Amino acid sequence: MAWVKDAAEDSDRITSTVRAEACDLIVLTNSCDIAQHNVPLVLLCPAHDVTDYCAAWLAGRSDKSGHKGAWRTRCTEIQRGRTQNLTVLGVGNGSEADEGDGTDYRVVDFSEPYTLPLAVLKRHLHVTTHTRICLLPPYCEHLSQAFARYHMRVGLPTSVPDNFGEEALASALTDGSQ
Repeated sequence: MAWVKDAAEDSDRITSTVRAEACDLIVLTNSCDIAQHNVPLVLLCPAHDVTDYCAAWLAGRSDKSGHKGAWRTRCTEIQRGRTQNLTVLGVGNGSEADEGDGTDYRVVDFSEPYTLPLAVLKRHLHVTTHTRICLLPPYCEHLSQAFARYHMRVGLPTSVPDNFGEEALASALTDGSQ
């Protein structure tokens, strides 16, 4: 495996060597950054159909009894933001699919974000026939805040010292003079 410095420029090689699986994802990168090509990579998170998420949740439970009440509690916790790595989107949440086309609720999981080169994503969007659903304000901001709440760090138990890079500089200067 080799490090690709600019994946956006090497998207043909990446596309031809990586096997991709279809999955429902939601774009978290700002649309203005994508439109203006300010980012080489696009941040995505899985958006599971609530039925699929429920099946996976049930399969992972050791206690199979009382699952109706436990599932109801789980959904309430997700809806109220108490399960920080998850949020729920769907009909009535300000998406363009609110027209009643049968779009189901989606559970967005922030714990495993993906990145794709913008060029790869754009190439895929040109060949796909699937309908894309877009969130409308203020729901996109709500999604961004939920993502930020999960990934933000309030503080560190120990602070990074002011001179943290001095040893690295001294080592680099010593190695460079030999």
